Amino acid sequence: MGKRNDAYASARNFDGSIVDLAAGINVINPVGTNTGLGWGTFLGGVGDVSGQLIRYDSPSLAGFTVTTTWGNDDTYTGNVGWSGAFSGTNASVAAGYSNNEPESTGIATEQYSLNGAISNDASGLFLQGACETVKDTDKMAWQVKGGWGQNVNGLGKTSVWALYQVSENFAVGTVITAGTVSASEAHGYGVGLSQALDAVGATMFVRYDARALDSIAFGGAALEPGAKDLTTATAGMTVTF
Repeated sequence: MGKRNDAYASARNFDGSIVDLAAGINVINPVGTNTGLGWGTFLGGVGDVSGQLIRYDSPSLAGFTVTTTWGNDDTYTGNVGWSGAFSGTNASVAAGYSNNEPESTGIATEQYSLNGAISNDASGLFLQGACETVKDTDKMAWQVKGGWGQNVNGLGKTSVWALYQVSENFAVGTVITAGTVSASEAHGYGVGLSQALDAVGATMFVRYDARALDSIAFGGAALEPGAKDLTTATAGMTVTF
């Protein structure tokens, strides 16, 4: 098992992106019509996708590592990352490339990513960022997340955080009732609280996320606003096996 865009994963701890939580929820336009498209179509990028992948991680050399994956008929990636620690401050950066060429279409999608994170042990403060672009297109997304985390109750780390994401043109080429999308821009933000339970290898969490489609165009004719905003509240627990 592995993940696509592993450079993103190696330099972040985003607890899941705002796209993951609502990718399958359809966008509703201002007059209440269901577009038939999930929010993930518009607010794409800056996220890793699980799949059936063969993965290799190289040994660390002076803080540098190389990761490659292949699978999913047919996806392959190459990623280079570095991490280090200085007087209680931890830093990591990563750059990656992925190529996804489904057998059904034979059309390759190439993506580039750049990611970084910094945290301080004494204060518990952390800041993380990621950006991703699709080759030969105007598709681009970036996300930043900051917060605080410390073990204050002996159970495990308690974390509070906020994130913000912008995605541009990820819906371009998609055909819906109004026509073929020629441009789009969406953004989202979220806040969350999590509590690690080290004794059982689990983490409880609660989070609130909001998403908005800022603009959408068909053949150059812009329509604003392009959709009703979407907000979600989520609570649960993840368990590591």
